[in-house]
Amino acid sequence: MWKRIQNHCKALTLELMDAKGYDIAYAPCICVNRILMRKTPMVEELMRDWLHWCGKAEVIGPLPNPTPHPLALFHTPEQAILAILVRKLVLAGQLPRGWPFYSYKPESRKLRLAELEQWPMGFLMRCRRRAAAVVFFLQHAVMAFVYPSSHSFWKLFPRADARYLLRFALRGFLMCLMPLPRP
Repeated sequence: MWKRIQNHCKALTLELMDAKGYDIAYAPCICVNRILMRKTPMVEELMRDWLHWCGKAEVIGPLPNPTPHPLALFHTPEQAILAILVRKLVLAGQLPRGWPFYSYKPESRKLRLAELEQWPMGFLMRCRRRAAAVVFFLQHAVMAFVYPSSHSFWKLFPRADARYLLRFALRGFLMCLMPLPRP
């Protein structure tokens, strides 16, 4: 898994939320378009904290960011804030270790309960996923001069030129080499 909180959150937000430590900043990021939660006192408190942090312009906005992290891909503040708050609950023992890191079946966007993978993944699965990510980013590096005009996804972004894709591939490759925090 290469999507970590640090890579989807500006450095100032991590600093303001006291989340620059390895156990939080390098934990997997919650990157989803839907989140289902049962209404409990803990979830209500989590949502109050989330709204509090999302209401601060210096946290939610892309600027200011005086000391950007070199591996930060982009700032997805609402997801990063939620991931930070959930990770803090996990570290405080209020949520089970490894929660909520379940994923879709690879190459599928359909959620089927029988196909959910539990976190933490076993050693062989982690090796397979890491190798797949390395291949993905190497493929983007090799095709950086072709993809901006031929790949259906990258054609949607005018700034996705060869230099941008090479930087994307290099950052992703470097992130693949970094170990994840223990669940």
